[in-house]
Amino acid sequence: MFLTALLLSAAAQATTPAAEGPVVQGATERSVQEFSRCFANTQERQARPWWMVPNSGGGARISNAGAEGVSNPYRIRFTAGEQRNEVQLFLTRRDPAEETKLVEAVRSCW
Repeated sequence: MFLTALLLSAAAQATTPAAEGPVVQGATERSVQEFSRCFANTQERQARPWWMVPNSGGGARISNAGAEGVSNPYRIRFTAGEQRNEVQLFLTRRDPAEETKLVEAVRSCW
């Protein structure tokens, strides 16, 4: 059941257009596991849905696309680098209240 929900979420994310460019981007020395653990904790404390799919290059995609009740999905692209890792946050559409919460959550995990 969880895998089915995860796959449906990944499909929804792939078809969800993002607003132009990332809302916020930065670099971190944290690994994808450290970043995702931190981000997941912030989302779970706020009872907000999220999911993560790691990729073979050491990075990951994190999103809430496909979750019940989500009308403005976000997408985080975590790209692993040799010295530092890049984190980019994308929103489907700009929503100041949602944007503020997500930017704070992402930045707190850098």
